[in-house]
Amino acid sequence: MHGGGAQPDAATLEALWRQALHRGLQRDYSKRLAAFEDTPMNLLYYAAQQEEGAALEDRRVCLQALSALSKPKDFRRRQYETLPGKSALREFAMDVGAPVAGVVGLGARLEALQLPELTSYWQAEARLVAARDKIVDILTDSLAGGYRTLVIAHCFGGVLAYDALWRLSQGNEPVSKGGPASIDLITLGVPLAADAVRKRLAGAEAPVPQRFPRHVGRWANFAAEDDPVCHDKSVADDFRSMADSVGTVIEDRVIYNMAVRGERSAPHHSAGYLLHPAVAQEIAGWLRGG
Repeated sequence: MHGGGAQPDAATLEALWRQALHRGLQRDYSKRLAAFEDTPMNLLYYAAQQEEGAALEDRRVCLQALSALSKPKDFRRRQYETLPGKSALREFAMDVGAPVAGVVGLGARLEALQLPELTSYWQAEARLVAARDKIVDILTDSLAGGYRTLVIAHCFGGVLAYDALWRLSQGNEPVSKGGPASIDLITLGVPLAADAVRKRLAGAEAPVPQRFPRHVGRWANFAAEDDPVCHDKSVADDFRSMADSVGTVIEDRVIYNMAVRGERSAPHHSAGYLLHPAVAQEIAGWLRGG
C-alpha cells in the first residue's frame, strides 16, 4: 500500500515498487530473488492525483541513485549526514508540537497537516473507504486459500492496512482450504504511533483483545531518522497490549533513508525505505519462510 499525496499511475508505481524491492534483495540477498519473482504482488492503489512530468522523472532519478548504492554500509548515519538539504526541523516541530496539541485537543489536526488523507479518511471519503475494504477482500481470500501473506504499507497506507486488518478480525473466520495461513506486516514511515492517530484507529475503543487485529503474526515497523510522519518512531510500546493479548511479535527499527528528491534529502520517500538493507533483510526472511 502506497503513501499519501500524488503518485504515478498504478502500473508505473507498481513497477517502481517492484524495482526498489528487487534491488534491495539483489544487493544483499540474491538467493531470494527467484522466490521474490515467483511471489504475486498486488498494489492497492488509491491516489487522487497522479504525479507526472518532472516530478515523475525526479522519482525515477531518485530510485536510480538509490539503486547505485552497492553496500549496506552506504546506508549508515555517516553517509546520511552528507545528503544535501538534510534537516531535522520538521521532525523536531512534530516532536515538540504533538504533545502540546494533544493537551489542547488539536493533536488530530496537527497530524492531518502532515497527511491530509487522514482528515479525508476520518470523514469517510468514499475512495479511501473503498480502498480499505478492498484490502479486507484481498486478505480474506488469502486466509481462505491458506496463503502466507506479507502486507507492506508506507505512510498513510499503514492506517488503511491496520484498519483493514482489524476489520478482517471482526468478520466470519475464513475457512482455509490450503495449509496454515498467516499475515505478516511491514510498515514504513507510518503515523501509527501518534496518539491522535491511534485514538482514531478501528477498534480503538473496544476492550482488549478485541481492540487489535488478531491475524498478524509479525509486525516489523521501520522509521527513518528525520521523517516527520513517523516522528514517534516506536509502535512496540504503544501496541504492547496487542503483543501480549494477541501474540503478535512487534519490532521497531530506526533507519537512515538515503533518498534525495529535488536535490534535497527526502527521509519519507518510499523507495528509500523499500530498498533499505534492514527492509531487504525482513523481506528475505519472509521469503525464506520466517
